[in-house]
Amino acid sequence: MASSLQGFDSAATNATMAVSNASEAVAKKMTQMDDLIKQLEDPKANTAAVQARLQKLNMEISMITNVMNSIKDLMKAFFQR
Repeated sequence: MASSLQGFDSAATNATMAVSNASEAVAKKMTQMDDLIKQLEDPKANTAAVQARLQKLNMEISMITNVMNSIKDLMKAFFQR
């Protein structure tokens, strides 16, 4: 019984760390997006290139958020057992 609780604790800790790391990654990408948006204010900026990078960051944020939500959903389902 004790080893099964240790396994559960380890899985919960790993899931929590994964969500935390994903949150940090999203925060960093949001900062990058803010920097890119500021670049768009420069009339000499290559607007198409900046917009392409913004789209790429948006996709990355969306993917990370989806993974983070999936982990949260799995943990909820596990705790409801």
